[in-house]
Amino acid sequence: MRTLLALVVAAVSACAGEAGVVSNILVLSDKVADVSSIEAWKRSFITDGMSDADKALAIWRSVAMHQYQNDPPQEFLDNQENVSDVIKLMNVYGYSFCGIAASQIMALSRACGLEARACTVNNHVVAEIFHDDAWHLYDASLINYFPKADGRIASVTEMCNEVSLWRRAHPELDDEAKLVAFMNGDGGTRWKTQGPEILSRCPTISVMDRAGFYPANSHSWATGTMQEYAIDPATDSAEGGSFAARFRDQPYVTGHRMNLQLRRGERIVRNWSNEGRHVNERGGSPPTCIGGSTSEPKAVFGDLTDLRYSARLFGDLAPGRVGNGRHEYAPPLADGGFRLGALQADNLATSAEAKGGPALQVKDPAAPAVLVVRMPSSYVFLDGEVAADAVVAPTGRIDVELSRNHGLDWTAVGSITTSGATALKTGDLVHRAYDYRVRFTLHGAGTGFEKLVIGNLIQHSQRPLPALGQGENTLTMTTGPAQGTITLFGSMNPANAGRGQVYADFHPRDVDQIGFRGGPELAMLADNGTGSITFPVTAPGNIERLRVGVFYRCRAQAKPGVANWTFRASTDDGATWHEVGVLGDTLGDKAWGTAANLAWDVPAERRATRMLVRIDGRNHWGAMLIHNLRLDADYDEPSGGIAPVKVSYAWSEGGQAKSAVRTVEKAEERWTITCAEKPTMTSITIER
Repeated sequence: MRTLLALVVAAVSACAGEAGVVSNILVLSDKVADVSSIEAWKRSFITDGMSDADKALAIWRSVAMHQYQNDPPQEFLDNQENVSDVIKLMNVYGYSFCGIAASQIMALSRACGLEARACTVNNHVVAEIFHDDAWHLYDASLINYFPKADGRIASVTEMCNEVSLWRRAHPELDDEAKLVAFMNGDGGTRWKTQGPEILSRCPTISVMDRAGFYPANSHSWATGTMQEYAIDPATDSAEGGSFAARFRDQPYVTGHRMNLQLRRGERIVRNWSNEGRHVNERGGSPPTCIGGSTSEPKAVFGDLTDLRYSARLFGDLAPGRVGNGRHEYAPPLADGGFRLGALQADNLATSAEAKGGPALQVKDPAAPAVLVVRMPSSYVFLDGEVAADAVVAPTGRIDVELSRNHGLDWTAVGSITTSGATALKTGDLVHRAYDYRVRFTLHGAGTGFEKLVIGNLIQHSQRPLPALGQGENTLTMTTGPAQGTITLFGSMNPANAGRGQVYADFHPRDVDQIGFRGGPELAMLADNGTGSITFPVTAPGNIERLRVGVFYRCRAQAKPGVANWTFRASTDDGATWHEVGVLGDTLGDKAWGTAANLAWDVPAERRATRMLVRIDGRNHWGAMLIHNLRLDADYDEPSGGIAPVKVSYAWSEGGQAKSAVRTVEKAEERWTITCAEKPTMTSITIER
């Protein structure tokens, strides 16, 4: 048994030199691309000397390999309720549908300096990228593109011209059943030899098990392309007056980054499997790919759980797509280590400090003790619980509350009134969250915890996990910088309250002529005038950088410069303001809106833990709207640093369970794992 002196020494050392949190933990395999941020994605897929055409193809390929065609995940934050952030989709979900795939291509194209846009064809949305003085169609949803005879990729307009001309020449093929019969003619080759020539060179059609079908088996030459592009650009008026009205920006917002953080007593488990749990389970459609396999052929062709193309075309090493894992934090109580992992620890003492009693307890019974623990995550929470071994005084209690808006408001979880093991469910409160806080208020002499565990079920995509392949695998783990992020991201539609965060949850202030006008967006309420709204941001450490992701609309009736949204930030409570950026007119093909990203690297002398972000609108005519808004404040972790992290792999070879454990003590370390046979991945765990 450890002596009281030893416990006191441990408590002092825990708060003196130990790193409270290790940030930006990233474990990579040489077999899987790093898509933890847009910058990491560029390093993985874009190389020096690439032509714009090569970049466009790499963009298409990266989206196609990370997104399976399925009902989309819904967090009720974006304007259209479906998740649109490309990094979040790649890492957290791994599935969505056509409009979202188009928005991902747009976001990555613009990150590479290429212009891109979306187009709504018949019952489908696709993306175009501009390079080599022309637009080119890239569909990462159905996984196709269409080279012309000269090798250049066809545009949407060229596709529509060719398909509509061919359909007019074959009036007898006037429904889907007849097109399917035609496609299957001549042993499944008639679509290629007698159909529109522009479709004949598609490199992804018929690559799996059945002629005429695209890789994911949801659409074919007949059930998709020949109907989607049956539009005559010369006569089309279905999209508001002309074919040109079909082209626009697809709403999206970016800003999500993978920042896995660990405190002592914390672990994150990611599995190459799932428990059937998903973000849409509290309303919405489940992803059919939750039961999908990258290796098992399906008895029924077109089964939407068929993921085999992902391994065959894109080298996917994961056995499936949807993953469920665990994120748990058991604060070190007895040695005082909990203080380094807490946002607030008032009137608390350890058993060593109190010379007896529970591991963590009320110090002065004349006042309540308060412990506030933050649970940030790069993966979405699906469910949760607070488990404790509590000691409660005869007249004492422990009140447990939870906040999803950075401590601005609190909701009661429950009270612990008896000693012993107890568990409080937090599922409805944490579902769809990426960051929440738990507040424990302890009352009474001797009231405390012997043990405390905050646990969560998470959802993640299996695709980008650092999987192993047959032979030698090189693993790399890096940490740093010691930085965290406070994110303000809420729906502009008050109707989404209770399903996800809404912008009002973050307590905007100084609101003038900006608010809800009946649509799912934040609007300038004055059609001719000015307006303003300010969001306060408070972080645990000094804010080093502000990042803004926005999809907005700003029209000035062809009078440039007279309407705009201006973003400003202040770190001295409004005494001085820094202009982060001005977003001006969106006209023509951006009449619906356009996406933008702004950033401010805060000078060292102006850094503070509190920031005000002000949005000023100046209107001249028409709708001034903010569809999506995400604010990210990157801050310096006050107790951040480097500490040993244990990385545990589990897999099987030929039905034999295998495992490997590595303790990494440096900011960057490499090691190898050799698999004699093709491995089937099980899990990867990182923990302090």
